[in-house]
Amino acid sequence: MVPASPVLTAGSEHTHRAFIHVADAGSMAKKTLGMIGLFAGAVLFTSCGGDAETSVPPAAVPRPAITGARIVGDYVSVPFVGDIWTATWAADGTLYAAFGDGTGMTGCLPTLVVDEPDEFDAGYTEVAPGRFLPDDPDSNEYCEVFGCDQARPLCPYTPAGLVRLDGRLPDIETCDGPDQCVVARHLPYGDLRVFEASDKPSSLLAVGDRLYAAMHAPPGEADVGYVAVSEDGGRTWRKVEGSPWTGDSPFTVLMFIQMGQGFDLARDGYVYALGIADELGDPPRTQLVHLARVPTDAVARYDAYRYLAGFDTAGAPQWSADPADTVPVDGLETMAQGAAMFHEGSGQYLFLSGLTATDGTGTLFAAPEPWDPGTG
Repeated sequence: MVPASPVLTAGSEHTHRAFIHVADAGSMAKKTLGMIGLFAGAVLFTSCGGDAETSVPPAAVPRPAITGARIVGDYVSVPFVGDIWTATWAADGTLYAAFGDGTGMTGCLPTLVVDEPDEFDAGYTEVAPGRFLPDDPDSNEYCEVFGCDQARPLCPYTPAGLVRLDGRLPDIETCDGPDQCVVARHLPYGDLRVFEASDKPSSLLAVGDRLYAAMHAPPGEADVGYVAVSEDGGRTWRKVEGSPWTGDSPFTVLMFIQMGQGFDLARDGYVYALGIADELGDPPRTQLVHLARVPTDAVARYDAYRYLAGFDTAGAPQWSADPADTVPVDGLETMAQGAAMFHEGSGQYLFLSGLTATDGTGTLFAAPEPWDPGTG
């Protein structure tokens, strides 16, 4: 894959509303507490090629090629507290987002366990029953972003959680009730074991209405990556043991490539996933990106994964069952985990890098195939 050109050129335009997330290893304030970015206008992908009226057989019609991207319209913020916000679209139309290091809620201050004293609570003063103010709002990361002009209740903090978002983009509906839109906390365990290594979500994928979470631990420089699966809309999760992605494996942080609603745009019966070794190195460094694939009905089976191991003389990709045989995708790099999708209008695969420079800059890569360096 190569970066999509930042210059918009003439051609037919495919306009899509998009859900964009950014992973940032800075302070909670620098991450804007993981506010979900939703664009009231659209992300415009300018493309060339393709003609609605042609005598060429449909199978031979050239697909438009993305040559640039820009964001238009007003920015809509849903101020849920957390970072990462990797999203997927289930077959029933639900948009799910996995977050890290936050509450997944709005209008409340984080605590480890509600109604039990802990390290968070030492910085709060209860000014009314169940209502708290930070003792030092000027140094409180929540206050830096949302302000602390009024007392707020406490809500549980987690290294990894899941929210369900209803409504049509960009008009996401907030939720009532004590958990707001949070479906699950402490993924994948459902309890405080998640704090042993502070497991974090790498990506989220819906195949039909089954959800898969690629997870890694610990945050930053990961030692292990693994898959967890949910059969009940994300409420409970099963960790798949026996992961081969450990140590310096370039698949400890696995980023599934989204393929439409419930994976209904699947082209060949495979789920593809990009992989890197670390969520973010310390200090940040450029990482090459690798590629794996697995049949859509075997995402929770490590022995079914195959890894890009090179190309034959005709340029066709070769796959190996041994992750040690993997080679990086030519021209694709990032400093931090990002997000990937198939863009139906252009027939291109997109990867939005987490970071490609230490100043916070990211890059949009585009290619006609997941393993292809492309011409975007």
